[in-house]
Amino acid sequence: MSEERPFLTAFQRPDRFRYEFRGQTGGGGPFHRYIVWREGTAVRTRWELLGRDERPESLVLALAGATGVSGGSAHTVPSLLLPDEFEGDALRRFVDIELVGQTALGGVACHHLTARAAPIPADVQAQMNEAIRKATGGMGASAPSAERDATHLWITIGTSLLRRMEERVNFDAFATVSVTNYAGETGLTIGDDEFRFDGGGPTVLN
Repeated sequence: MSEERPFLTAFQRPDRFRYEFRGQTGGGGPFHRYIVWREGTAVRTRWELLGRDERPESLVLALAGATGVSGGSAHTVPSLLLPDEFEGDALRRFVDIELVGQTALGGVACHHLTARAAPIPADVQAQMNEAIRKATGGMGASAPSAERDATHLWITIGTSLLRRMEERVNFDAFATVSVTNYAGETGLTIGDDEFRFDGGGPTVLN
């Protein structure tokens, strides 16, 4: 079974931020949205699947609640954009980094790397678990034991933007493979509509 989770992240310094991903219940049916928004000190979230509107204490906690159900996309890029607000961004936790070579993805030249993620500190993991529990009403609050293979990363040559990430997690009876494609751009002029809490961003995400 496969599932698509399109997402979009818009960010404008110093404090305008909007993240949205769309998921499907059971891998089918209509898309539902999970929105995380901040402007100034105000933070809001909405998960249409549960009919929840929340006002978390911080952007980090808001994104932690969306990280699991979004397949990790709620954490990776925001933690790179705002490293001072996160205990550690997703890429800085990698160890045993090796360069596999160079390849092209969608006509874009990239470095292909492999790496392994260092364990998340226990206190940080506990905080993330609590945020997930509150945001999801207990869904995904715990998981069976698992072992992660090395993560594959593709970084664009010249701009150093993350282009693709592949992760495989092995459980006792099955394995999951997560592929996240990025199309990041910098130096754009972002309109006010892109930062509206409800309804911002393009109609179709990819």
